[in-house]
Parts: sequence; C-alpha cells; structure tokens
Amino acid sequence: MPCPALLLASLAALSPTQRLARDGFAVFDGVLSREQTAAVRETAEALRSGGAMRNLGQDGRDDEVLTVDLGMLRDPSYSGLMDAARVLAGMPGMLVESGRRDECAAETAAQFASASTPRLLMLARYPPSAGGYVPHLDNDAADPDHQRGPVGLRACDRVYTCILYLQSGWSEADDGRLRLHRPRGRAERGEAAAAAVEEEEEEGWAFAGRDYVDVEPVGGRLVVFDSRRMLHEVRPSFAPRWALTAWI
Repeated sequence: MPCPALLLASLAALSPTQRLARDGFAVFDGVLSREQTAAVRETAEALRSGGAMRNLGQDGRDDEVLTVDLGMLRDPSYSGLMDAARVLAGMPGMLVESGRRDECAAETAAQFASASTPRLLMLARYPPSAGGYVPHLDNDAADPDHQRGPVGLRACDRVYTCILYLQSGWSEADDGRLRLHRPRGRAERGEAAAAAVEEEEEEGWAFAGRDYVDVEPVGGRLVVFDSRRMLHEVRPSFAPRWALTAWI
C-alpha cells in the first residue's frame, strides 16, 4: 500500500527521522481524523462483540487481541479497519522518504530501509479494570522465542513498533498511558543537541533528563519507536483502551 498523503502531510514539519534516531521514538497527532478513528473503532468493537478477540493468557498482560492479516480487509467484517491499516502499512515508505528529506546519517538510513511492510496487524483492547502490560521489549534478544516463527514474522525481525490509538476520548482518570523508558547506554548530548531537546520539550515529547515519558492514548495519535531499544509498558487502564499495532 502507498504511504498516505495525509500521513506525510502530518509529519512534514516534525522530522520523524531525527526524533527516532535521537530518542528512539516519535509521536504524531491527527494521523486519523476523529471521524476516521470512530469508524475504525466501531469495526473493532463489532469484531470483539462477535467473539473474534481473545486474551492470550500471558503473564503480565491483560489485553484481548486479534491478529489481522492485511488480506482480511477485503472481508466486509474487517474492511472498516482499512484507514488505520493503510497508515500502518505505509510506515516503511514514510521512514525512507522522510530520511531522504532530512539527509539522515547512513546508519540511520540503513535502519529505516530495513523496516518491512507488515503482513499482520494486531488489534488490542485493554479492559477498564486496571488492565495493563508490564515493561518489555518488542524485539528482545533474551526472549527464548526471539527467533521462533516464519521469517518476517519473528520478534527478531521487528525494527520499529507503530501503534495507532483508537480511543473515543481520553481523560486523566482513564490513564492507560504508554510509558517509554529511556534507553540504556545513551551518550550525553552536546550543546547543540541539548538545545534541540529543550525545543522539543516544549512539545512534550522528549526525555529531557527524565527516565521515562508517558504518552496518552489519544484517538488518532500514532507512536513509533525502536523495537530493540525502547523498553515500554501500558499503565493501568480505567477505560476501554483500543489500539492497532504493526511491527515493521
């Protein structure tokens, strides 16, 4: 699927390549409109009501999930997910194009180029009964199942995690924030980089000396982070928390 023009327009001034390279994550708002988000969520809720989602029974996580093959979007029961799926499927192309525009370093460009178009998406719903997910890496070399499965679908193949939130609304009391922990072993920044962090802190999306950043799961918001570097968790949710995720 091509990278959507809406996504590129929303990222044009945000330099996602620089943010991903520097901090290991980037946050973009308004990737889906309120109307698009509501339509995707309506489809998600219908799938759950029909019994398509299940809890995996894994310790440390409380979500119900459904794996969605992109080919399933031709089915009327799944076609309402298309707007969100198109955004996520377009992420590898967006990273490469944005990296060229930013004239990023060769190492960064190579990492962007190694991201692949996802074959599968994961729809997830956390329950409002303090449902969450303990801190973890999406690509963890210490995981015994790290290399298990078909090539391209293994945890070791994940380069970036892309999460698109589908909430109808969000308040402080709902919580369910995504907590991103500062990657270990980061070098101290020079004066120029520190100035960039100070500028970014005004937008709310930088570590800026903190050990973690909390990202609210606002509908239409996209979070992208390095699957190998970014330890992350889902804080307890007190409202149903919906998201669609791709690993690229």
